[in-house]
Amino acid sequence: MSLSYFYNIPERHVYTIANWIMVVYLVWTGVLSFGETGSQIINNWFSQHLLFSKVGTQWTPLAWLIGAVKIVIAIGLGQRNRHSRSYQWSALVAFILLIAPTTFLLTNPVWVASYGGFPFIGSGQGIIKYFSMAGVALYLYASSTSSQVCRRIAIGLCIFGVAIVMGWIGAMKFTAYEAQGIFPLMSTNIFFSWTYIVWGTQGASNFIGIVELIFLVSLLLAPVSKRIGLFGLAGILATAIGTTTFLFNTPGYDLFILDLNTTGQFIIKDWLLFAAALIFYSAVTRRQESTT
Repeated sequence: MSLSYFYNIPERHVYTIANWIMVVYLVWTGVLSFGETGSQIINNWFSQHLLFSKVGTQWTPLAWLIGAVKIVIAIGLGQRNRHSRSYQWSALVAFILLIAPTTFLLTNPVWVASYGGFPFIGSGQGIIKYFSMAGVALYLYASSTSSQVCRRIAIGLCIFGVAIVMGWIGAMKFTAYEAQGIFPLMSTNIFFSWTYIVWGTQGASNFIGIVELIFLVSLLLAPVSKRIGLFGLAGILATAIGTTTFLFNTPGYDLFILDLNTTGQFIIKDWLLFAAALIFYSAVTRRQESTT
């Protein structure tokens, strides 16, 4: 496979990769919603919601409902005919299901009060990943319906989601709060522990922050240079692979590897972040090709 393939990734391959990453994510987290972790996540968020906290704190039936919906959606997205009504509805419901959690940025204590709140984001780091995830779902819907309006919105949402995660969390790496937060993950990881030997706690965090920002800026330059954009895309893929290894040293699971805990479910969202980056890169480089 030549390098020219990656400069002009066929859209059908982009769609296939994004679709199956979405299917795996929905099935995996959907099944987990029926377990203790799924109920715990729902209880943690809704019990602190400004509107729903007064209703009650036991949200286990809601976790089961969300899990069932995720599995049904995954089945719909897994069919071969992406232009069928059931596929279109599955993609649309997936978008709604994934954009809805972003509202928790306004209702939950996602900011770090001890650091003065905004822009120091704590538990909200998992929430802002939903922007890119929703963008991927909308892209699948647009691919199914051939809606150019939805396609443009999806691509914009994808790059916004990638930028807000890589940019915001990357910039946070230069703070003592984030440096201490990632220490348990990185210091025990075979691929990242060496950074603490070389630079120490804050220096290692600064290094990761610089790398993440370089990857982001490179991806954003894809409309100008396919080569630079491809470097950024490869960097975000490497980031997803690297963070996945945290599942094993943190660990990100409870009884066995498929039994992801809250940390594990936070980590696997990075694969949808990569899918969003791939969608953006493919779209802007194809547009660049058509204008030359």
